[in-house]
Amino acid sequence: MTKNKLILISTGGTGGHVFPAQAVADRLMSKNYSLHLVTDKRALKYLAGAFLYMRKTIILASGVNEKFSSKLLNFTLLIISSLKIMGKFFLQKPKIVVSFGGYPTLPASLYAIIFRVPLILHEQNSVLGQINRLFLPFAKKLFISFPNTQNIKEKYKNKIILTGLPIRNKFIEAVNNKKIKRNRYLKILVVGGSQGARIFSDIIPKSIQNLGKILQERIHITQQAREENIDEVISEYSKIKCKYNIKTFFDNLEELYDKHDLVICRGGASSIAELMVFKKVAILVPFAKAKDNHQFYNAKFLNENSKIILKTEDKFCPKWLSLFIADLLNNPDKLQDIQKSYNNKYKDLHLNSVNKFVKELDNI
Repeated sequence: MTKNKLILISTGGTGGHVFPAQAVADRLMSKNYSLHLVTDKRALKYLAGAFLYMRKTIILASGVNEKFSSKLLNFTLLIISSLKIMGKFFLQKPKIVVSFGGYPTLPASLYAIIFRVPLILHEQNSVLGQINRLFLPFAKKLFISFPNTQNIKEKYKNKIILTGLPIRNKFIEAVNNKKIKRNRYLKILVVGGSQGARIFSDIIPKSIQNLGKILQERIHITQQAREENIDEVISEYSKIKCKYNIKTFFDNLEELYDKHDLVICRGGASSIAELMVFKKVAILVPFAKAKDNHQFYNAKFLNENSKIILKTEDKFCPKWLSLFIADLLNNPDKLQDIQKSYNNKYKDLHLNSVNKFVKELDNI
């Protein structure tokens, strides 16, 4: 009998969901698995690697944070998508359904339960997400990215496997373990997740403006900004003596991590794992309205296991940031001190995540 090599991969449409799923898909495709992707239209702009070549089913629903009428429409569309998945895979059952969380995973997860296909859940964050909580009772295994993930009931803890967060291969190849070299310039990378962050566009230019011209000239800024306010951000930086590069999205983030001294970012799970892998000096400003406050708990985990800086949105202000940047410029040894504070076991956890993830799937 021919071994079943079909795996259904289901993921939400944000970068935080898509990128770990892609890392796993790339490895599975190299092992000659047949793959089918189920996601929503938001994911289309992030698709790369194996995702470009596999078969796809695009969920029609547009989101869950909408008005009641929109939620009702989305629910109807999710039911239709569920029926579509059931029809498509009625005769050819996949070996496994792997869900990376987010509402678009609901149809594939329902299919797995009804047709008794092993369901594997992966949680990127330090807090178990709503959809994963819903399906955990029916799942065979729950792969987690960080130790002590919250919101998991005791009776389900025997399903847990700590895999770490799957890192795309281009990031692994770009990892540079060299110590930060002393340099009269401070290169700052500012990223706000896949959609940018308004708070960074407001606060960071003002903080640089507070510095004297001599210090401004020693700063290089690479910053992601939202499309609707990128012109405003560029205008603010044009008044400052620092060098700057402002874009709505960077597709070479692995190179930018390697070239910059300080990263200012949100608390998304992928950002946390990437900072651990690259051992970057960082200021984390979690998105305060993230579901279950998961970005704060992601950032808190890294803050407790290194000397990186955690600032809530209400504490992140131009005055504090100006003083912090000036201190780094005047005391460059502090960069090395923070970098050395990283725990190598968590770096290794995420670097080896894809290997462990795929090995576990092979054994199911």
